[in-house]
Amino acid sequence: MKKIYSSLLIVFMGVLATFNLNAQCTPNTSYTVDGAYPTSLPNACANTAYNETVTLVVTNQQKVNLGPTTYTVDMDSLELTSISNIPPGMNYDCKNPNCRIKIDKSGSKTYSCFVFSGTPTQAGLYTMTVNYKVFVQGFTLSKSTTVDVTINTANSVQCTNVGINEKVNKGNINAFPNPANDFIQFEGSLNNVKLYDALGNQVYSSKSADQISVENLKPGLYFIKSDEGTQRIIVE
Repeated sequence: MKKIYSSLLIVFMGVLATFNLNAQCTPNTSYTVDGAYPTSLPNACANTAYNETVTLVVTNQQKVNLGPTTYTVDMDSLELTSISNIPPGMNYDCKNPNCRIKIDKSGSKTYSCFVFSGTPTQAGLYTMTVNYKVFVQGFTLSKSTTVDVTINTANSVQCTNVGINEKVNKGNINAFPNPANDFIQFEGSLNNVKLYDALGNQVYSSKSADQISVENLKPGLYFIKSDEGTQRIIVE
């Protein structure tokens, strides 16, 4: 009976270990500077499910100031405490109990991660502040970093076209100069021309055009869409 119980316990522990392993996110260890990465997440679409992993990098040895003297001490652990300005409909999961991890002594950096996911409900550019604490030999250091994410409107050119990344810059559009700061000129006249900003807001529309004035537009990424094709442009 004891042998059966022991065997079942081993099997159960094995299943539990596998479950915990699969539940973990995987940090990207190619980053070497302290902070959260990527600093700009891939764009999301409103009312569409979203899931991305964010990597948090912290140097194992931290500097602590005691009066006029600065000491370099080893970090004990790292804790993600909060994230502010999260887009409505989204949240984060750090995949660790209490969002706290022990130092990785195998190298000079400790890598943690959290999953940023949900279904955003409101378009806009969100700069989220990632707050975390570093515990070093009796001291607690509060730190923060930022991560940006753009939520495009559900009816934007980025979200309504399936495979927009494959369609952009294809077709018969030849727009120049690119980047532009005054006018965008086309080779020939385009039909049903629309210009969208990076959030998917339409900023220009014309049934036919051979050029577009962009001198009053904010610098950034824009999309030209017409019957002839779609193209990215940069306004400086």
